Amino acid sequence: MPTIHPAERGAQKPSAVSLHPSPFVDRLLRCYTQPAWQIAPQVSSGKLTDDPGSPRYDASVEDVANGPAAVRLAARSLRQLGRLFLVATNDCQSAIDRAIEPVRAEFSPIADLECASGERVIVAERTPPEGTDFVTQSNHRADVHLGAYKMSRYRTYHAMQAAAAQFLPIGTRTIRDVIEIGDTNGVIRAMLGHSPRNYFQARYPEHDLQTLEKVASDSFDVFICDNTLEHVADPHAGLRQMRRVLRPGGWAILMLPFIAMAQDDDRCRFSPLALGEALRDQFPEGLIGSWGNVDAGCVYLRDNKWSRVLRAEWPANAGLGDCMMRCRDSRDPAAPMITISCRNDRQHPIHVWALVRKPFEEPTPGQNLPATSQFTSLHVFEAQASDLLFTHLPAGERITVLGIRDGSFLDELTRKGFQVTAIDSEPWRVNHARMRGHRALLQAANVREDIRDSVARSTGLCDLRSDPSSSVDIVEKCLRGLSNARRMFVTTSSPAWSQLATSLNAVPIKGTSSTLRAWATK
Repeated sequence: MPTIHPAERGAQKPSAVSLHPSPFVDRLLRCYTQPAWQIAPQVSSGKLTDDPGSPRYDASVEDVANGPAAVRLAARSLRQLGRLFLVATNDCQSAIDRAIEPVRAEFSPIADLECASGERVIVAERTPPEGTDFVTQSNHRADVHLGAYKMSRYRTYHAMQAAAAQFLPIGTRTIRDVIEIGDTNGVIRAMLGHSPRNYFQARYPEHDLQTLEKVASDSFDVFICDNTLEHVADPHAGLRQMRRVLRPGGWAILMLPFIAMAQDDDRCRFSPLALGEALRDQFPEGLIGSWGNVDAGCVYLRDNKWSRVLRAEWPANAGLGDCMMRCRDSRDPAAPMITISCRNDRQHPIHVWALVRKPFEEPTPGQNLPATSQFTSLHVFEAQASDLLFTHLPAGERITVLGIRDGSFLDELTRKGFQVTAIDSEPWRVNHARMRGHRALLQAANVREDIRDSVARSTGLCDLRSDPSSSVDIVEKCLRGLSNARRMFVTTSSPAWSQLATSLNAVPIKGTSSTLRAWATK
C-alpha cells in the first residue's frame, strides 16, 4: 500500500494516548473514528460482556485470531452505524473470512487496508435491519452525516477516506488549521479524524475561490474544496489560490461531479485526466481517483441526491468492489429498494476526486515548475500497484505495462528505477505517453506479438485495465513456453487473471487490496 512521505515522518507528533498497540491499527482508528466516540474494550480484556441491553459503543476493535465468538460479541456491542475494526496479522489472514461470516448480514464494508508488513484491517459499519432507514432509528452514532450515504458519493467517500488514511498525517499536530469551501456537509472534514485542528469555513460571496483576498498566504495545513471548482469561472485561478493559502507540505482535498445534472451555476466538468493536468502546475505530486458505473449513473441522473444507501450487501468471498448497495429514494419511505453494484467503472465516473500536496520548498526565481512528466497524478490502484512492484522487485528490473491511461503510472514506475515497456492498442493513449517522454509500443497488426515479446523479457507485468480478456490468453501462452523463471504480476481483481493464476499454480503475494491482485509464478 502507499506509504507516508519520508519528509512527513519526522514532522509528525502523535498524541500521547495510543488507541491501539499496533501503530497501523492506531493510525486507522484515528482516521476512521472521532475523538468523542466511545470505543469498546477488546473482548480479551474481559471488560466487554454480552449485555442484552442496547448497544452502547461507536467503535470496536477485534483481532480475528480470537475467533468468531469474540467477533460476534464485539459486533453486538455497537450502535447502529458503529464501526467494527477486524484485525488480521500475517499468521491469521486465512481466519479473517471465517471471522466475517457471523457478522456479514448486519454489516456493510467500508475499507479493506493492508500495510507493508502484512497486517490487514477490515472496517465495517453496522447497518439497520433490511428495509428500514437509519434516520428512523434512535440508537445510532450521534455524529452521522447524511451526506455520506448519498448513493452517488458513498463509495467515492470511502476511497477518499482510504487515501487520507494512507497519506495524511492523521492524528498528529501537523494538521492544525483547516479551511473548507464548497458543499461543507462535514463528510470530508470528518476524514481528518483525531487531528487537532482549527476550522474555517469560507463562504461565497464573501470568499471567492478565485481571489480569497481575505485569507492570508501560508496559513492552512489542509484545504477542502468540495464540489466547488466546477462552478468557478476561472478554475485555474482557484487552484493558484489554494496553493497560496496552504503552508509548505499542506494538502488539498478536492471532489467534483462528472456525470451529473447541470446546475444553473455550473461552468465546467473535469475528467480524471483533465483534473490531473489542471493540478499539475500548482501541486507536483498527488493522487487522483474516481467512482461510478452505468447503473449508478442512471439512478443518480434520475433521483439526484435523494437516493440514499441503507446497506451494502456483502457476499461471501467478495471484496469491497464486489458488494451491492441497497438504495432508496429518501423522499418516499414507500419507494422500492434498488440494488446497485459497488464496482467502479473508470469510464463512467460520477465523481472525481484528488488528494494533492503543496511542495515543501517553493521554486527559486527563474526556476520552472516540475515538467509534465514529473506529475504523479496516480489513481489509488496505480499507487498501490507501484508500491507492490517496488516492494517485491529490485530496481532496474523490466516491467511490461498493458494499457496506458495518461502516463502518470509510467512516470511513477520510471521514477522508482524500473525499465518500463508500455503497450496499448489505442494510438491517442500511446501518443500522449510519448509526449510525456515515454516509449510505448504500437504495432496495430502485431499487438499480440508485442505483448508476447515484452513479457518474455520482463520480470514483472502490470495490467490495471477493467477488461483484460484480450491479453490474458496471450500472456498464458507466452508463460507456458518459457522457462521456470519467477515472474510477478499485478492486476485487477478480474476473474480472467484469477483463473490464469490458478492454472499456473501462482503464489498470491501479501499486500494486495480489494481492487488489486498480486501473485508470482514459481
